[in-house]
Amino acid sequence: MENIEMIIATAIVTLVVTVLAGITVEYFKKIKPKLSYSIKESIPITLNDNKIGANVIEVHNPSSKTVKNITIRIKSLGVDIKNSGVNSTTGLDYDIDELGDSIEVKIPFLKFKDYVSITTIMEDRFHIPNKPEVTIRSPDQFKSILESKEDTSIVKRFDSAMVPATVAAMVVGLSLSISSNGIYTLMSARIDQSTQLTLAATKVDFPQLVSRYSTGNDFTYYTQGPYIYSLVMNSHTQEEVQKYYDFLGLVVQHASRINSSSKAALEFFIGRVSLVMGNESNAKSWFSASMNTDEAEYLYLKDIYGTTD
Repeated sequence: MENIEMIIATAIVTLVVTVLAGITVEYFKKIKPKLSYSIKESIPITLNDNKIGANVIEVHNPSSKTVKNITIRIKSLGVDIKNSGVNSTTGLDYDIDELGDSIEVKIPFLKFKDYVSITTIMEDRFHIPNKPEVTIRSPDQFKSILESKEDTSIVKRFDSAMVPATVAAMVVGLSLSISSNGIYTLMSARIDQSTQLTLAATKVDFPQLVSRYSTGNDFTYYTQGPYIYSLVMNSHTQEEVQKYYDFLGLVVQHASRINSSSKAALEFFIGRVSLVMGNESNAKSWFSASMNTDEAEYLYLKDIYGTTD
C-alpha cells in the first residue's frame, strides 16, 4: 500500500513539475527582448552664421535575447544631419546611409551587452532642435526603451538606505547652485566646452577627436593645448599636423566663456605646433597673442616648453 501511495505521489509531483516547466518555457518564449537607447542633447552654437549642434545616440541590448536585422533611423525634419563617427562593440558590423535630413544605421544583430554609439551633427541657418528623433525597427518583436537621465543617475548606484541622504545632498547642492549660480555655471561651462571641442573636431574632419569629445562633459579648454601638442609630436604626416593646428585655431576663435589663462594656453600651443610645421613667424605671432592674453600663463608655459625648437 505504501509503495502504491509513493508511486502516486511521485507521479503527481512529476506531473506538476512538467506542467510548471512547460509554463515557464512558454513564459520566457513570450518575453520580448529589449533595446535601450539614449540621446545626449546638444547645446546649439553659431558657427559661420549657421546653427550647429552635436548629439550622441547610443543603442544597446540589455536583455539575454539577440535582436536581428536592426535599423536605427535618426531624423531631424528640415535640418541637415550628418554622421560624425561611430563607436561600437568590437567586431560589430554596421552600415550607415546619410539621407539629408536623416541617417539610417543598419546592424545585422545586437547580442546581450552589444552597443553602438553614433555621433551626429545637425546644421541649419536658422534653428536646430536639441535632439533628433530616433526610431528603431527590426523584424523581431522587441521592446524599445528610451533611457532618461534618471535611469543612470547616481541615486540608483546606492543602497536604498542611502537614497534619502543622497536625495537630501542633491537638494542642498541644487539650492546652492541656484542661489550662488556657481555650481550651475561650472557644470554648464563644462558641457559647453565639450560641445565646442566636438564641433571644432567635426569642422576639421577628425573622427578620433570627435569620438573623444562627444562622449563626455568633463573636458576643459585649458588641458587641450598640451594634449593636442603631444599628439602632434607623435604625428607621422604633415596633413595630420595641419588638422591639429586648424582644430586649435577653431577652438580659440569660437570658444565661448573661455578665461584668459585657457585662451593663452591654447594660443601658446598653437605657436608650438607652428614651430613643428616650420613656420617661425606664425609661431611668434601666436606667442605674442598668448602673452597679450595672459602674461603670467604665457611665462609659465614658456619656462616649461620654450618658444624655440
